[in-house]
Amino acid sequence: MDEHISTHGAEEDARNERLMLWLNGRIVPKAEAVVSIYDSGFMLGDGVWEGIRLYNGRWAFLDEHLERLYEAARAIDLDIGHPPAVLAQALLDTAAANGMHTDAHARLMVTRGIKTRPFQHPGFSRQGPTIAIIMEHSRPKQPRPIRLATVPHMRGLPMTQDPKLNSHSKLNCILACIAAEKAGADEALMLDVHGFVNTTNACNFFIVRKGEVWTSTGDYCLNGITRGKVLALCRENGIVARERNFTLVETYSAEEAFLTGTFGAQTPVGMIDGRVIGDGAMGPVTARIRALYKALACFTLRDIDFCKIESRPTSPQLFRFLQYQQRQLKSAGNGEQRRISQGEGHPSRLRPLSGPIDPSATTTPTDDGSDPEDDHDLPRFRYCFYLDFLASQLDEPARNAILQLEEQSQYVRVLGSFPTRGQLLGPIREALDLLAKENGDATGTAATPGFLRPTMPAPAPLPKAKAPDR
Repeated sequence: MDEHISTHGAEEDARNERLMLWLNGRIVPKAEAVVSIYDSGFMLGDGVWEGIRLYNGRWAFLDEHLERLYEAARAIDLDIGHPPAVLAQALLDTAAANGMHTDAHARLMVTRGIKTRPFQHPGFSRQGPTIAIIMEHSRPKQPRPIRLATVPHMRGLPMTQDPKLNSHSKLNCILACIAAEKAGADEALMLDVHGFVNTTNACNFFIVRKGEVWTSTGDYCLNGITRGKVLALCRENGIVARERNFTLVETYSAEEAFLTGTFGAQTPVGMIDGRVIGDGAMGPVTARIRALYKALACFTLRDIDFCKIESRPTSPQLFRFLQYQQRQLKSAGNGEQRRISQGEGHPSRLRPLSGPIDPSATTTPTDDGSDPEDDHDLPRFRYCFYLDFLASQLDEPARNAILQLEEQSQYVRVLGSFPTRGQLLGPIREALDLLAKENGDATGTAATPGFLRPTMPAPAPLPKAKAPDR
């Protein structure tokens, strides 16, 4: 058997020998990024962390990673001492110090800080938290699919060590990985307390059976952000996805298996307990999900092809677009609303157009010839309109920053904070009313439907550019 590999295998990069890292508010050379042996994280594994990936100048799903970090810190009664905006800026500054634009990985770590005495009681940690960011040039490298072995180790129950805590205390998972390697595999497949397939020592676990994507209930594993994105992408793209209990018997007979995680995104599994899964290679469903995820995670406003926009969309097109945006914003939570604002929606909306827009058409061509109304597609011209709409609400410096996009394409750097749903819904509602009056039956409706005119106070103006406050 060939040598062991890891889900975190990466290409060698000489630039990682001269990294600049962030430690307690300072960017320092790698050799100087050291902590005390009295630090709670070193001494006891007392801390929480997040792994975050840089794609095309943008930290993917940053808000969700920071939300999970702060939630975990609150759960263990650890005061981070800074608002999320400070850590978001630290990531941007560290990337800039290392000349990183894409294919970089950050590990953001927060411990309870330096102890006065070498004992576990948290009261001995009196100097405040230690916060560090390790950031590396990191392009994943997998010479073959991963091989897993089922091990006796289980992820903990919530009353022991809650598996939803991304904590520094990883000994349980390390022991599982050691057991798997001793069995000749790369990493460990871990069951839950009821004997159902659960997760691996490092990633969330999925199988594909009869075209359906299955993963565990989520009760006994980390609430992976990539896991959640994969489930959403499947459901948005006509792939049946189920969170359910399933057994090793069902796993061994699966057509495909793959792992999800921030670092490797979707990593194919070729063998479990010596049994080849499918044909031992990445399967078609896994490949499709990987492509959808890449489009979602890597998309920035730079991907809009302004050269393909040869006309303004017609009124019916705008009407349908605004209806869609209103439905999305009304149903979205804060994180999802920001995702919509940044153009990070359904990857099918990001397909390149197959030709110029016909001003007289009521639909827009896509690369597969489908009608956007059939799959709620939002082709690129619509994002351009939405970008124009946002830019029109801002003062000139902020508008120029959006339209130039520069290197980072991060609205939070331009606006300081994201517009609220109310602030976005107001202008959208007004535009719908105008289009309905202007076009009547041309919009497909004689009047704006009642649900498009919710009773709500007049929206506040969109925020002017200011320093980030999140």
